[in-house]
Amino acid sequence: MQKDTKNKFISTILKLDDITNKSILEIGCGTGRITEELAKYAKLVVATDPNKQSIEIAKRNVLQPNVNYVVCKGEELPITHPPFDLVIYTLSLHHIPEQYMIQSLERATNTLNDSGKIIIIEPGYSGSFIEMEETFNLGCGIERYAKEITHRTITSFLRGTSTGVSANRLKLDVEASFHTDFYFKNLEDFYKMFVGRGWKGDNTRLDSFLDAHTENEGIRLVADRTAYLLSKN
Repeated sequence: MQKDTKNKFISTILKLDDITNKSILEIGCGTGRITEELAKYAKLVVATDPNKQSIEIAKRNVLQPNVNYVVCKGEELPITHPPFDLVIYTLSLHHIPEQYMIQSLERATNTLNDSGKIIIIEPGYSGSFIEMEETFNLGCGIERYAKEITHRTITSFLRGTSTGVSANRLKLDVEASFHTDFYFKNLEDFYKMFVGRGWKGDNTRLDSFLDAHTENEGIRLVADRTAYLLSKN
């Protein structure tokens, strides 16, 4: 599988903020796909993830010397580094337990310098990839509740209705939507990625769904993403 073949993720980030020579804290780096792109522009990227195995894979995948890795939860962010120009949640805020989301946003705000910003990128509600996840309970399955909670948490945080003192220090500059894609060479490529994980669903129905999204060069599914740019007042 290939993700985001048209580089919509990093291009959206670059439209939201000039990250050239900036220090960036990435929350939820996973195996480093976005970390590698950020490191091409940034002076420093501190990439965090709660999964130690993912961090080890990221270390092998991303070899730029301006990347540091930290194993930590999204609500336990490192503050030992100099203040950051940008904190970015790469599809990660909705994975933080609801009771800790505000804590994470407050801690992220407190790691920023005086002109610092936060970019939050979250999965949307539409697109063939999301339809596949929800219809066949594959991938991340149905995440609508977590997505709704995340949006409400961001709104609450910006309105200053959370308990933290940092809540009133940020405002929403931009909320933008974009599409990203997932490309599979063939059915075998798709099944290797998803269905091999103990799934016992209707293969005929799934094959029919994938056939409807097959192009000459393979299977291409798309998913909506929402990006929020927050800056200090």
